[in-house]
Order: sequence, then structure tokens, then C-alpha cells
Amino acid sequence: AVVPPLVWDAAMWDVWLKNGLVLLVIACPCALVISTPITYVCALTRAARFGVLCKGGQHLESLANLKAIALDKTGTLTEGRFVLSDVIPLAADTPVAEQTAQILQLLVAVEQRSTHPIAAAVCKSAEERGIMVSERCQVSDFQTMPGEGVCARVDGKLVEVGNARLGARLATSAAVTQQAAMYQALTEEGKTVVWVVVDGTAVGLVAAQDAPRASAPKVMDELHLLGIRTVMLTGDNEGAARAVQWATGVTEVHSGLLPEDKTQLIAELQADQELVQAGAVCLGLCRSEQACVGMLGDGVNDAPALGLATVGIAMGENGTAV
Repeated sequence: AVVPPLVWDAAMWDVWLKNGLVLLVIACPCALVISTPITYVCALTRAARFGVLCKGGQHLESLANLKAIALDKTGTLTEGRFVLSDVIPLAADTPVAEQTAQILQLLVAVEQRSTHPIAAAVCKSAEERGIMVSERCQVSDFQTMPGEGVCARVDGKLVEVGNARLGARLATSAAVTQQAAMYQALTEEGKTVVWVVVDGTAVGLVAAQDAPRASAPKVMDELHLLGIRTVMLTGDNEGAARAVQWATGVTEVHSGLLPEDKTQLIAELQADQELVQAGAVCLGLCRSEQACVGMLGDGVNDAPALGLATVGIAMGENGTAV
């Protein structure tokens, strides 16, 4: 590549440089072939050093093409460490202190078998108040009610702990109707509120708060600078979702979602023509004419959406359930 231009024609540098590179590739292709997987391995290794486990190099490549990213709220945008703030008994014929203790005993009996972050807050608060579940207490038939809450039989009584959907099932109850304003007020304060129901009768409201991650606003700003749309997908109430949006700066919010709702919204983002035309089309991992959409979550309810997204990212700092 150097000698011919010097000997014959100095103006032919470009041609002979190209010929020299062609000869190099033909003579030793192994170096070029090996360089690509080595790049992947280096990237995967470096990510692992920061506690990030990647399924493969192609997923790292897809991150560069993202134009939208959906985020769960609890444990992703927030710390996932709830603090119990309110316990509101609904019965009028029993002293408040006695009712509060009974409600917390029932909650602990059920929630100690749950993996949801709010369960840890309930158990910790009860422990701080010296409320313990009797060893003779029999708990059976624990179940998760998708998009609603959990339930179990405690000493033969069906105890349900859940969100607004559980309250909607009990809308005909006088106690629920009377406490609707209280429930709304708590949610507007940005609190996560759950109903406690025993044998079909609402006995109390329990509210908890979860602080946004300190790093979330900076991360949102950086994503927006890259032209990536941020969308919060949460099963929590509108008030709690808006409070986190205000604190973190996420662009768009969808609250009160079931797992299938999150999946549907991921599909809608992938089909969004504005995102597709913005150049967020991933070859290989996306179907034809689909936008590249990422999903961050940490719970079982997020699993279908994580699987459908171009790149699914399971948060594991607090012990991911996926």
C-alpha cells in the first residue's frame, strides 16, 4: 500500500490503501471475525461488574435504538421501601385502638407470606407497635389476586387485602361508601391505600408511602436529552402515580393497570408510528415496522410486559420477583 504510490504515482494513495486493506482481510480474516464477539464479551463483563446481567450482546445493541422506555413505579422509580402512615378502622362499635391492633394482626398474618414491598412495611410497623401474630393463629389458602391484592384464611375467616378494585367489589357496603372520601383524600396525598376485608366486610383502610429514588430525576433528564420518551406503567392509584411523576419528571403516566393492561400499552408503543418514523426500528429483535421499546420493572405483574418489550430490564436491587 505504501511502496506502489511512491514508485509509480503519488496520486494513487487511495486506491493502493484500499487494495492493501483488501489483501489484509483476505490474508488474516480471523482478527476481524474474532473482534465482534470480543466486543460483546467485554461489554457483558463490564456490565456484570456493575451488577447488570445481560442475556446477550444483541440486547445491548438494541438499547442504542430505544425511543421509548416504560417504567414500573414501585421498586423501580421508587425505593420500594414503604412506610406505614395510616391505619383507619371502619367499624363504629369498637374502640379505635383495639380495632387498629386487630387490623394489623390480620394484615401481618396475611402479608408475611407476600413478596410485595408494602407487606414488609406492614410487618415492620406491627413489630414496632409490639403487635405479634399468635402461634396458634392458623393461616391457610394464601393466594395472590392479580391486579387486586392478596387473600388468605386466618382462623377460618377469609381476609382480603387489596387496592381500589377490591373496594369496587364492595361498593354496595355502607362502610365503603362512607369512607370513599377518606380513601380519595389519602390517594391525593400520594399514598398507596389498601382495603382490609374480612368475610366480605370492609374493616379498615391502610395507607403507606414510598419515596422516589434520589437518582430518578437525573436519569429521566438524561433519557429525555437522548430523545427517549418515558412512560410510567403502574397498578397503583392515580394520586400516588402523579406524586411520583412530579418528583421524577417522567413524561407520561398510566395508573391502575392490570398486567394485561401493561402488555397492551407496550404493544401500542411499539406500533406508534411517530416512534417508528423517528428511527427506532430494531432489526432482528423487533418485528417489521415496530418501534424499539424498553421496559423496566421488578414484580411478577411486570413479567408479561418485560417479555413483550424489545429490551426487558428487571430491577434487582430490592430482590426482583421476576
